[in-house]
Amino acid sequence: MQSYLIDALEERCREAETVLQSLSAKDVWVSFSGGKDSVVLLDLASKVLDRFKVVYATIPANTHPLCDEYVLEVTQLYDCELFVVRRDDCDFWSLFRRYGYPCRNRWCLGQFKDKVIAKVTKGRGVGLIGVRRYESQKRMRRYNSFVFTPTKTNGYKWARIVVAPLLNWTSTDISAYIHRERVPINPLYEKVGWSCNCVFCPFLREGKIRRSLSSELVAGFREMWLHTHRNLKQRGCEAVWKKWDKIEKRARSIIEGY
Repeated sequence: MQSYLIDALEERCREAETVLQSLSAKDVWVSFSGGKDSVVLLDLASKVLDRFKVVYATIPANTHPLCDEYVLEVTQLYDCELFVVRRDDCDFWSLFRRYGYPCRNRWCLGQFKDKVIAKVTKGRGVGLIGVRRYESQKRMRRYNSFVFTPTKTNGYKWARIVVAPLLNWTSTDISAYIHRERVPINPLYEKVGWSCNCVFCPFLREGKIRRSLSSELVAGFREMWLHTHRNLKQRGCEAVWKKWDKIEKRARSIIEGY
């Protein structure tokens, strides 16, 4: 690893460790998704904190079973107290048909993560999240502090305060840490390209969209999306993204070649 990358990583680690060491709450919850950012956060928390709990929200009909398996395995490896939460009264696609695409109003986060996690945490304690500012321009504008309180716009109502120790980390920092510390990552990254905690997400980038259209590992989820998209269009639902309308047409034109 080049020296400037080592120096940058060391600085990021010291920064994150300082943030974690400042926590004094009785209950500390690590929000775990099975993704790279959250497993780096888990690894750092395990090195700094004596006590914490891990909460994992699995999304009915939209989380890949291999992601669930990975979460169970990696939390056992870290000897964590794991709380797996999920809604039992509905699944992702039933609410997708009701509300349309989760675009500006990201109902999926509230319905399948915030609400169910809050039933376990009771809205108390400190929540640790793997949010990074450099993931998007929107996050650059929204997140400017390691510690913030839940609001109507940012969600995270499952904790009294929320802390983002990886706030200033880049994707290069994350990859370098995983390589250096030999952190076990979700095998779905190699097989599909992302963690698949949410297999279908309207905010997927182009590369992930291409893989979602071609990978047999997510074929069932792809079919559910195609069926739901068609259902929304037939109803004249306004919450159909033009972007995904174009992708749907492309998918149907090549579906026999999957």
